[in-house]
Amino acid sequence: MKSFLRNFLMFILPATALIVSCNDDSDEIKSGESAITPEEVRASMQAEDLSNELDNVIDLMVSDDFLNTASKDETTANRGWWMPECLTVTSEATGEGFTVTMDFGEGCEMHHGKVFSGSFTVLYTTVNDSETMTFNRNSTVTFDNFAVDSVTVNGTKSFEHSFTEGENPMTVAVTDIQMTWEDDTSFTISSEKTREWVEGFHTGAAWNESAFLITGNASVTRRDGGTFTSEIITPLRAEFSCHYIVSGVLTYSRNGETAEVDFGDGTCDDKAMYTGPDGETVEITLEKGWEKD
Repeated sequence: MKSFLRNFLMFILPATALIVSCNDDSDEIKSGESAITPEEVRASMQAEDLSNELDNVIDLMVSDDFLNTASKDETTANRGWWMPECLTVTSEATGEGFTVTMDFGEGCEMHHGKVFSGSFTVLYTTVNDSETMTFNRNSTVTFDNFAVDSVTVNGTKSFEHSFTEGENPMTVAVTDIQMTWEDDTSFTISSEKTREWVEGFHTGAAWNESAFLITGNASVTRRDGGTFTSEIITPLRAEFSCHYIVSGVLTYSRNGETAEVDFGDGTCDDKAMYTGPDGETVEITLEKGWEKD
């Protein structure tokens, strides 16, 4: 039950963002504070949500557009249904694989309404095992002043995509990026997430029938040095047909204190239960966007 960008939901769906809806966002958060507040959790999850947005794009490229190349050993990129006409896609063979550059120019509106601008480069390498019928595609993504709406992204993401006959597709994503908003608010995200495509892949179902389980952890650091660590205690379940994570448990920790968010029993709604370090539990309302207020 919590918000996550279903935008390009593909191999995963975010370890998503629970963006808590709070009445007062004006309180200044000091890095020396020990108490964990819903406002701080919200800010950290907004940053993670944007990171997950980028994961979804890369997953979409691999699982939808590039999966066909497994048996053809191609080093060129297919143009996927989700790519807007204003996007320029170029590819170049390298010694180990091939490089794809996604250039959105001064701005391209995507299918989910977000505007991407600038470019990022993806270096692909492929490792196939004919005995186990496993197709692995590894990718390293470099962002250089790429932007989603008004948020600028720099840094790298590394992915290991694994497709094994008879098993659910898996993606391991390692992130090290910095995001900067127009008001100079910035967050650094370091994370490792594993996403399993548990429904919809083997049956050839429509994307809105797909579901994913996400596990992993992350560290979110603000410009002032304040840092949160998050850990998925119970796998988060994301369904393409729902705007929110429908189940799973996520914790946020700082300075020895921990807050917990329980996304529910599988019902698609905008509610979750937030338990603070003092043990008090309240129902929170989740928002659909990660955009900073």
